[in-house]
Formats: sequence, C-alpha cells, structure tokens
Amino acid sequence: MRRLLRSRPLLEVGRAVAEAVAAGSAAVVLLGWLLAVPALEYWIPGRPTMKANSVLAILLLAGALAVRRRRLVSALLASIAGAVALLSLVEIGFGTSLGIDQLLFHERPGAIGTTSPGQMSPVAASTIAVLSVAIVLIGCRSARHVLVGQLVAVLAFLGALTSVLAVAADTSQLLAFGHTTVLSVPTAVALLALALAALLARPDVGVTASLVRRGFDGFVLRASLCAAVVVPIAFGGVREAFRSAGLEATAAEWLYTVLIVAAFGAFAWILARLLGNAISDYTVAAERLHGIVEHSPLAVVTLDPEGDVVSWNPGAEQMLGWRADEVVGRPYPLARGQELAEVRGELAAVAAGRQLLLEQLRHRKDGSEIVVRVAAGPLWAPDGAFAGRSIVLTDITRQREVEAELLRLNEELELRVETRTAELTAANEELRALSYSISHDLRTPLRALDGFSQALLEDYAPLLDAQGSNYLHRIRSASQRMDGLIDDILGLSHVTRVELEWQCVDVSGVARELGDELRRANPGRDVRLEVEDGLEVDADARLLRIALQNLLENAWKFTSRTERAVVEVCAAERDGQRGFSVVDNGVGFSPVGADKLFRPFQRLHGASEFPGNGIGLATVMSIANRHGGTASAESPADGGACFTVTFGGGGGSPLTEAAAEAIA
Repeated sequence: MRRLLRSRPLLEVGRAVAEAVAAGSAAVVLLGWLLAVPALEYWIPGRPTMKANSVLAILLLAGALAVRRRRLVSALLASIAGAVALLSLVEIGFGTSLGIDQLLFHERPGAIGTTSPGQMSPVAASTIAVLSVAIVLIGCRSARHVLVGQLVAVLAFLGALTSVLAVAADTSQLLAFGHTTVLSVPTAVALLALALAALLARPDVGVTASLVRRGFDGFVLRASLCAAVVVPIAFGGVREAFRSAGLEATAAEWLYTVLIVAAFGAFAWILARLLGNAISDYTVAAERLHGIVEHSPLAVVTLDPEGDVVSWNPGAEQMLGWRADEVVGRPYPLARGQELAEVRGELAAVAAGRQLLLEQLRHRKDGSEIVVRVAAGPLWAPDGAFAGRSIVLTDITRQREVEAELLRLNEELELRVETRTAELTAANEELRALSYSISHDLRTPLRALDGFSQALLEDYAPLLDAQGSNYLHRIRSASQRMDGLIDDILGLSHVTRVELEWQCVDVSGVARELGDELRRANPGRDVRLEVEDGLEVDADARLLRIALQNLLENAWKFTSRTERAVVEVCAAERDGQRGFSVVDNGVGFSPVGADKLFRPFQRLHGASEFPGNGIGLATVMSIANRHGGTASAESPADGGACFTVTFGGGGGSPLTEAAAEAIA
C-alpha cells in the first residue's frame, strides 16, 4: 500500500478512474432519462431516482476536474454546478420552487423517495456546493488556496462516504433531515468518486502530499486514516449483529465501545512499536554516519542556509587548521580577499540545487596554500525546503606536486627523445654514406685484384710455377669472399633502414616458393620440405621473405651431410607473439656459445666445413627486432636445430645492435 500511494502514475490513474466513475454514473442516469428507462435512473429497484439537476451538476464537476489545467474553464464549470446546488438549497430551506427542478426532464409525480418532482436531496445539494468550492480552490496557483481546497474536499469526501454507508444500510432517509427527497444510489456513488478525484487532483502539495509523502510520517497518516475509516465501519456491523441477535441496546453500545477502544489501543501499540523501531534504526544510522565522518581523513563540513558552519569534523581541523569551536556557528572561513567572491558564488549555486565538483587553491589558518578538491551539494528538509550545504574537501596538494614533477620529467624525456632521434637520424645518414662508400670505393680495388689475378693466370701461366699459381688463386678467392661480405653487410644495412609495410603474409606460400628455388639451385640434394598449411603472419612481406630465406638456406646447408634431410616450417607463438619455426635434422650446434649465433660474423662451424660469412642469422635477428619480435635457436642433444622468429605489433629500434656491430 505504501508503494502504491507513493507512486505518482498510480495516483493519476486513480484520479482518472474516479472521474470516470462519477461521469459514467451520471451518464448512465442521463441515458435513462433520455430513453425513459427508469431502471437506469435508480439502479436498484425500490430506491429513489437520481435527479436531472444532480446529473447536470455532477457532469459539470467531472468536466471541471478533467480540464483543471485550464483554470478559468474549470472554475466556470464548477461555479455553474455550485450555483445549481445553491439554488436547490434555497428551495429546500424556504420550501419554495424556483422552477429549476424540471427544466431538463419532467419527473413523474409519486416517484419513490420524493414528493417534490425533480428536486435533489439536501445531502446531494450540500455536497455538490462544497465540491464546487473545493475544485475552484484546488485549481489556484497558490499552495495555501490549494490546501484550503483540499480540506474542503475532505469534508465533501466524509459527507459522501457517510451517504454511501447510509445508502448501503438503507437508512438514507435519515439524511433527508425532514425533507421528502432521499439520496439515490447513483448520486451517492458519483459524489464519493468526485470527492476522491478532487483529493487526488494535486498530489504534490497540501493534504494529499502529506498522505503520499515518503517516510514514517506519511505511513502513520495513511495507516491512521485507514483505521479511522475501516474500524468504525467494521465494528458498526458487529453492533448491528449484536442487536439482531437480541442483545439489549445498552449492552450492545457498551460492547461496541469496548471493542472500539481495544482496536484503537492495539493500533496505537503497533504504531508505537513501529515508531520505536524507526527511532532505533535512525539512531543506529546516525551513529554509523557520525563514526564515518569523525574518522574520515577528508574534511567534511556542513553549513546552514545562511552559510554559517554547523559541523566541522576532525579531518577538517587537521587539513585546514581551525578547531571546531573556532568555526561552528560562524561564517565559512576558507575565503580570503579575491577568493571570497568565488566562494559566495559557489554557495549560491549549491543553494540553487546544483552539485559542484571543483579544484581550487585555498588558504589554511596559518596562511599556507593548499590545493583542494571540493565536492559540494545541497541539503533538503523533509518538506523539500533548502536546509543548508554539505561540503567535502580533499587535500590534493601532494598529488598536484607529483603531477607537476611528472610533467617536468615528461618534458625532459621528450627533449631527450628529440635529441636521440636527431642522433639516430645522423647515424642513419652516416650509415647510408658508409654503404655508398663500401658499395663503390671498396669494391673497385677488390675487382681490380680479382681481374689482374685472373689476367696473370690466363696470360702468364707458363711463366709461373705451381706456388705462384696457388698464390694467385688464393688472392682471387679472398677478393671474391670479401666481395660477398660486402654484399652481406649492405643487405644487413638495408634491413635496418627500410620502411616497414605491414600486411598479412602467407608464410606457407613463401616457404614453398623458396623451397622450389633451393631445389633448383641444388639439384643433387634430396631434401623433404614439410610446410604447415594456412600459416600467416602480420609483417613486412619483403623482410619476412629475407628472414625465411636465410633460415631455409641454413637448414639446406647444415643438412648436407644428413642422409635423409628433413626441413619443417610450422607455426610458433611466444609471449603472445605469433611467428614461425624452421626445424631441421642437420648437424645442429653446441649449446656452448649459442648466444653468439645471431651476432654478425660469429660462427660455430668452420668455413671449411660449411661455407658462409656469419651474416644470415644476424639479418634474421635484425628483421625480428624491426617487427617488435625476437629470434631464438635451440638444438636438441640428438642433433638438428630449431630456429623461431616471432613478430610483434610494432617496430623496434631502426638501428639495431647487430647493425652497429656490423658497421664497426
């Protein structure tokens, strides 16, 4: 019930239903008058009919409630209904006829419950007049007028409720007060519905607001009203049952009184228990809140509507320097000079209902400055009036100092990055110049050595002995090997400088293409190449091909002494990075010194065993680093080798340690 009464949409529905019941009851009777169907005029056989004037007045009041937002129209409709009721009361009071009773319809003489055709009962006229006044007042803008209108509507509701009970008990003739017109069933129902609709018309103010208010007071009011209505009615029925059973009237009245007292005593006891539990819960909640505020390291302050301090917790004393007895009852002390206008503006904004979250510079009692985060909001009284402000202050001075230091360090770091970037750019330029010098200036004398050595062997072979020819062959071999080293160094330099173009690379397809090339270059070799299907990696296609080519050439080379050579290319993943592995069953390598495999010119096998310059694996490592990944090698005890390359989501340093060592 509490939730139902607190729900504004349900109150609107209840008001609409009450208006519909009132208007519908009058409309049914009006239809009976129009169609000459008496049963629609009285509803219950043997009961009085609803008068045409009552039908008109009730329809006008229902219309006034329906258009209550249009105050002038609503007041006009209610005033017309009230005028009809007042004229009827004049007729009843002076025993005369003003000719208004049968203007709409002519009631047949001798109808049940009246000897004055068409004239409404005194209860109906009085209730309609009171309701017209209530509806006019409820439509006003002033809350005071609305309250008076609701009180008048309460009187009308009580009168209508009494009428309904009298009609239900078939004692409505007692409410005629000696007059011959008796209240009808449709009139009693319509008046009760109209009174209820008038009470629910403005649930935001006045009596109805108190009735639907959240909290214990609203609950007590609702429960008391229910008890005041239900208990007397219920025990009134019990009293009538006692009388019907033959109990004397005096004994029945005394027993009725005892039961009423007992019922209301039980109701008072229940309310007392509920009130005690509510007070206990409030005390516990208040103590808990007090403990939280007292032990909070934050400054928690409350102000009254005028801006004077009401509470000042220990956190505020420690943070701001003022003791509670120095500030409680006095104006908020944090503003000085120019800050005073800011604080006044903020307090005014909170008084207007705004929530504030600010960071400001404030002064402590000793004059020192602190940076505080201010969270302020309004406090409201149970009746909705502004009751003050709640302010929570957090000292963020140290936090802002740390942030300023971090900002300074970031600026220094950015400066260092710019410096390192400039140095790196210069190093890259030097690397390009060195590459050009190596490619042109160093190759020219090497080619001269090789060319003149070949000319000596071809033109002066008869003049040379075996020793001389051997020397010339060794000179040619060394110059050609040096030319190969230059090619490898230039290739490594290119790898470290080329701009990456990321794309999804079909590693399986590239591996099969390289395998076909190696078979054509080594027709005498029988190597079984096993490539995993669907192997894809996000990388630069050109560099990935170079890395995979170096690894496959190594595998081909180091399986040359294996009877049944097998090379496998499969997917690999390490530390969340995807890549591939190249596995062979060749000679493998010793774990001792394996960390030198990816360094330039470092070899674990002699050149006489397996030819090479020691640049291939360094190139693989450089490519992996450029992609933000890494390269690693493993060799099981029974032989063979497994080289794994992974690719990350970003590039590494453009000038790797391997490249720097190669240049050195």
